[in-house]
Amino acid sequence: MEVLYPLLEKVGSTNTNIHVSALETLHDITRNCGYENMFELIIINSDYLLNSITLEFRRLTTNSATSSVLCVILQYCTKDFLPIISDAIEDVFKVLDEYQDEVADDMLNVLKFLAMAVYKWYINADVKEALQNSVTCDKSVDSSNVFNNNVTVASFMSNYFDTFNHALGNVNEDSEEDLNMDDIQESDFKEEESEENVKKETPLQYVVVIKSMEKCIYFIASNTSTVKLKALDVTKYGILALQEREDDLLPLLHKLWPVIINQLKAKDQIIILKTLDVVCIMIQHSGDFLRKRISTDFLVYAIGFLKSNYKTITRDKSMYTQLHKVIYKLIQFLGDIIPVLKIEKELFCKVSSVCLMYIDSRLHDIIQQVAVTTLKKLHSYDSNILWLLLTSTWRESNTLKPLDNNNKLKELQFVNPTNKYMKENVMKIIKK
Repeated sequence: MEVLYPLLEKVGSTNTNIHVSALETLHDITRNCGYENMFELIIINSDYLLNSITLEFRRLTTNSATSSVLCVILQYCTKDFLPIISDAIEDVFKVLDEYQDEVADDMLNVLKFLAMAVYKWYINADVKEALQNSVTCDKSVDSSNVFNNNVTVASFMSNYFDTFNHALGNVNEDSEEDLNMDDIQESDFKEEESEENVKKETPLQYVVVIKSMEKCIYFIASNTSTVKLKALDVTKYGILALQEREDDLLPLLHKLWPVIINQLKAKDQIIILKTLDVVCIMIQHSGDFLRKRISTDFLVYAIGFLKSNYKTITRDKSMYTQLHKVIYKLIQFLGDIIPVLKIEKELFCKVSSVCLMYIDSRLHDIIQQVAVTTLKKLHSYDSNILWLLLTSTWRESNTLKPLDNNNKLKELQFVNPTNKYMKENVMKIIKK
């Protein structure tokens, strides 16, 4: 028992060799001591572990490995263990309030694993269970059971005539207990009303996630890149964990939006890439709540970013730079959200024009492919505007004649020259 706590510290080590060796040792202890699995080993010795964690928090130092132990516990245990470590999680929040920047790196790691655990235990598990139940129901339906052979002809005819009399309105009120309104008590109505008026208490698993996300409002704006990245991770998994609790999630998104959208202006491309991940998840799980802010804040940023970095990415064809990853994700994301946003025509033209720049054959093939895919999606949304933009970029002739011999329609003359680097990709989109 005495070796368990330091062993869990080593399992949470960032050094791969130490982590693997400690994990193998823990599995050996589990097997040789007669435990069924690692969770049983941890939960039976939970009193010792929690006491050690509490003592470590009281004499907290900057190099304390308490956070590593909590991360391992959250990673390998089940939801039954959450009420047991609830006090330890409250200690994490208190430490963050008191020390903030000094322990933010370690404690945010705990909150990240906490949000991931809640998502795994309550959201992912429910989805898997629903899928399994649907499969079980499908398998249980057997054509041989459609007709019940135990039902006699006499009982079938009796039920048929009863149903027929009901349809004609010939109901015997004395024999119908279900229609007797005197059996319904006023107390039943009062109990139902009182239950509706009483606000349901938020379950523990969601309370801790809400608190975690509220802490991130401060830490996302930190000057330290590692703290920012971990706070963004906590926010990401917190949104996933709260996706079924709209009343709790939307107020948090309202508070988080300004500080998160501000991170898109960061100089570090890694932070921008992580922020884009969070923004994508926010939009996916907010419905129409963030629709206006996306148009006024996010799309304006996306257009400006793609325009300003076009020349840079043209010179550097490597697909492994952070800038290429950001541009790829941004163009892909625009293709996913524009068809459902119902934005104004002027803004749609700006988004389409900036995506059109990236079908240039001088760019890397992967960037061209994602730009073509996005423009095909935009073509499905408004084919007329996109056709005009594509035709003005490249065309076989500078004159566009009317399809029929209508004298009222005149030939359309294009003034701007065609771009030979766009030809191949323009043809792919037009032939869609």
